[in-house]
Formats: sequence, C-alpha cells, structure tokens
Amino acid sequence: MADGCSIDEQKLDANLQLFKAEVHCFCRDGRFYVLDVAGMRVHDLSALEARILLMTDDAVSALNSRSEKDSQIADAICDLQKQGMLNSSKLEYIPEFEKPDLAISNLMLNLSEECNLSCKYCLAQCGSYGNAGGKMSEKVACDSIDFLVRESRGEHLIISFFGGEPLLNFETIQTIIKHSRDMEISHDKKICHHLTTNGTLFDDEIISFLKNNGCRVTVSIDGDRENHDKMRIFSDGRGSFDRICQWLPLMIDKYQENVQLEGTLNSETRDFTGAAKFLQQFGAGHIYINHARGFVKEFRLDDVSLNFMKDAYSEFARFILDDAIQNKATINSAFSRYISTLASGNRARGFCAASTNLLSVSREGKIYPCPGFVGLEDYALGDIWQGIEPQKIAHLRETLADVDHIPACRACWARYLCAGGCIAESVAINKSPWEPCSYSCDLNRHIAELAIWIYAELVRRRPEFFLSLLPISKDLAKMIAF
Repeated sequence: MADGCSIDEQKLDANLQLFKAEVHCFCRDGRFYVLDVAGMRVHDLSALEARILLMTDDAVSALNSRSEKDSQIADAICDLQKQGMLNSSKLEYIPEFEKPDLAISNLMLNLSEECNLSCKYCLAQCGSYGNAGGKMSEKVACDSIDFLVRESRGEHLIISFFGGEPLLNFETIQTIIKHSRDMEISHDKKICHHLTTNGTLFDDEIISFLKNNGCRVTVSIDGDRENHDKMRIFSDGRGSFDRICQWLPLMIDKYQENVQLEGTLNSETRDFTGAAKFLQQFGAGHIYINHARGFVKEFRLDDVSLNFMKDAYSEFARFILDDAIQNKATINSAFSRYISTLASGNRARGFCAASTNLLSVSREGKIYPCPGFVGLEDYALGDIWQGIEPQKIAHLRETLADVDHIPACRACWARYLCAGGCIAESVAINKSPWEPCSYSCDLNRHIAELAIWIYAELVRRRPEFFLSLLPISKDLAKMIAF
C-alpha cells in the first residue's frame, strides 16, 4: 500500500468526481488484492480500499466528499489515487493494434498420424486427426526443414517431433537430425530438436540416440499409476504406466535438464498436487502440469466438472506457492504463463505462438497454425513447397494476434492474462476461433486469480525467490502449444 496522504492534502480533492480504473479486486486468506487491468500491476489492499473499489463511481465520489471528516477514508482514497486506481477523469484504455510479422522459428512436424495408445482425451483422435493415418516420409520431413530454414529470420530454430506417436517413425527422426546438422552448417543456423512422446517405445537405441544428439524430450505421464492408467491406455485397455516407468529413469539419467514430464489432468484425475509430488520423484529437469482442453466432448467442462476443477486448482495453487518458496519452484503449470505476464508488466495479447512463431506440418506436408488444427481444411495455410497463402494467414493472424480483437474478451478483466485462451479449443467446441468456451473462460479466470495471489504473495513474502518461479526458457515456452 502507498504511503497515506495527509487530510490537508485530501481536502484539495474532496469535491472531485472520481472514476475507478478497470480493476479486479478479490480476497483470499483474509488479504485483499487488486489487478490494475490496463497497467498489469498487482497491489495489496486494505479492507477499506477493497470496499471502495467495489463501489460504483458515484458512490466513490460521494464518499470522497465526506472524506475530510474521516482520516481513514481520506488516506484510503489518496492511496488509491496514487496507485492510479482512482482518477479525476474516466480513463479508457484504447488498444493499439499492430499487424504482427510472421517470424517463424518453431515447426511442429506430425511425423506419425498413428499412435500405439488410445488416450481418452487425445486431441488428435488417437493420433489420426480424423484421417486415415500414416507416417511422414523422409522427403516431406527434409523438405519441411528446408521450408523452416527458408522462411525463418532468426538464427535459433526449433523442430518439434509430434504426432500421434513420433517414435513410430524413429528412422525419419534420425534423418531429420542429420539433415538439420547439414542445414546448420550451410545456412548458419542453430537448430534445436524437441520430441513429445508417450514414452512407451523407448529402448536403449532410441534413448542413446536422443541423448547423443541433444534432443529435448517431453514425456506424457499423468501422475501415479492409478490416475495415469485411467486415461493413457493401449488399444486393448491396458494401462501404459509400467511400460513408461521401465525406461524413464534411463532417459532422465544424466540428462535431467533436457527432459520434461508433462501431466494432463481432467475432472476425473484432478489431483494436480498429487501428480506434481509424484512426478518430482523422477528427478527430471522440468515438470509441466495442465488440464486437458475440450477437444473430446466427454471431457468438456460443465457445471459440475467446472467446480471440481476450480477446487483442484485452488489446492494446487497453495502447493505451487509453497514449492516456489521452499524448493525454488520446480513445477510449471497453467499459473506459470500468467505469473510470467505479471512479472513482465506487459499485456499478453495472444494465447500462444500459433501462426506467429509456430506452425504445424501434417504428414503430407500441409501447413496449419498448430497441431490442434491439423485435418481442418478451412485452417490449412498452404504447404511446405508452395509456401503460406498470404491472405489466409493474414486474416487469421490479424484477427487473433490481439485479444482485443475477440469480442467475447473485450470486457473481461482477465483478458491480458488469458489472452483469449486456446483458439484450437474454441474451434473444437464452438466452431470459431473468436468464440471461446464459456466454461473454459470461467476456469481461466479462476486460474488467473490464483496466479495473481501467488505472484503477490511471493513478492511480499519471499521476493528473493520470485524469479525462480519462472523457469520456462524461451525455447521451451515456444514448444508449449497447448
């Protein structure tokens, strides 16, 4: 809270009409917090200041007219004025739209549109994306690398192996990495490779190759055996947990910083805290825990599941805060994105890098904004040989690159944290990237409020550990598309 004003100073302003800035005020654990939406600043509040911010503008002005007789009210109003949350004129933030340039640096390759698992919440319909399935040829893979090098501007590039299960096409991974090394030399680039895998196909040869070539690896594992095997199953219904754990220690051994464990939970497996504690035992360098998005109807939120998820995230937030203070924050989560935004003081304008820094390539060489759009021909942007069709990507990116372009988001206090949510999920549920799912919005606001609380408490209680809560490297952040 700012230093209080004296009553003499406050008398000068007692007759002013006052207007509130756009703020979101809430209470947690008996403390009051506020987000200045346009300014992306978080403040602690006294109970009186919080009460004032919950009033209408007219009620605040009426209170101000009586403040010269009450020093507590005078000081509270003056503090809020100093912090920019009460103003003598109605301030409206008018966004300045910019057309972002395409600066592709990450290409996600669907090396296999097949999978040896039948995960219940899979966005790719068990890897096939609703198509006949199949594997990317070595020619298409190498031509994709050529496309990335040709279209990129920067020196550092990322090639992400995706699917389906990309290790079903291990030979092509080997070819890609060899071709990438040749392209690095001939085009003065630095290419990083990243594999997202279900972890069931590891063996000595694959693990040795990945380590020897510095490939970063994300392994999907949803916590302990009971939770994991509820969702991540083989086609005959057997759980995949034991198979993953057979090889995971060898993958992590002496390679911790290049391995991330990713847990994807839903209302049935919603023990975020339990999953985090379990995954920490493996000793991987990174753990990322999030919730499954609504690509599969069975796992879309409704009134009941939304409340389950809110309760689970509330418990998880307390664990994340304690973990950040005690262990320098070993868990990345849905909170991390919001806290990074608060720490930067900038407004998040787009949810992810899709169609800006990141593009996805289907097994036959078609280009999409991200894997969540693969197979949806209305969102195909071109192909790796002819390039991107300018009018298609211009329309998509001009409209979606800034959350203020999304009508449903314009009045939402969390818009510069959430940034509109996952556009692929919006298409899956509402058939439009401009119509976010109302249940997802409700959950995202809850997560954003918890993230504000975590941020404020770290600043207040252990500021020396604050940056340790943000371990997502720039490269890793670009890889996280969902």
